[in-house]
Amino acid sequence: GKDYRQFEMFFKNFHFLLLLVLLSSNTLFALDAPFTIIELANKQGLSDKKGNIIIPAEHEKLGWSSGETRVVNGVIGYRKNGTWGLVNLKNQRVADPVYHYLEPINDQLVIAARSIPVINRIKYGVIDTKGKTIIGFDYFKLQKNADRLIASIDNQNNIKYGIVALNGELKLPLVFKNIVAVSENVYAATDHLAKTGLYDKKGRIIMPHVLDSITIFNNHLSF
Repeated sequence: GKDYRQFEMFFKNFHFLLLLVLLSSNTLFALDAPFTIIELANKQGLSDKKGNIIIPAEHEKLGWSSGETRVVNGVIGYRKNGTWGLVNLKNQRVADPVYHYLEPINDQLVIAARSIPVINRIKYGVIDTKGKTIIGFDYFKLQKNADRLIASIDNQNNIKYGIVALNGELKLPLVFKNIVAVSENVYAATDHLAKTGLYDKKGRIIMPHVLDSITIFNNHLSF
């Protein structure tokens, strides 16, 4: 009837207005971003929100290996001939492009991967935004999770996992077949018998290794 058509028209108009608000919010957010990647002749640079050129478009790529493009503590990653380094907002090289991978953890620290010539392998560690090594390049892989890293080592093609704090302190030993972050504070670790237990970020056991499997869905666990 008439009332239903009026309600339907109101419902459509409401959703249209909501869409406009969302689009406007995204535009404002984008305009409010402090820096923007610019491209010229297949090279990348950086400008501020007023359009001023901060870093000329002379780099193969700016940003991070993870796809992020934010500036971290006044630096951003740059890629040259396939490897990554750090450059500051004065376009000064802070770290040479010797890294195969760079990903910011927070405003001070960056996960990095580089070749170790002695063993002819790529290893992961952590550097600060000045290029100083904070955690040595001893790991097969590092994955960030809040203020912890899920770390792994390769022992004769046998991958073992543990948990490392951002100062390099080992919170869970590198003995597990797999570790998955349940949340910022809880980890599911699977042992060599394929049994899974739960630990907090300090390495304290929450649940012993009695679970055959674990599924994480929308921050909820199912066993």
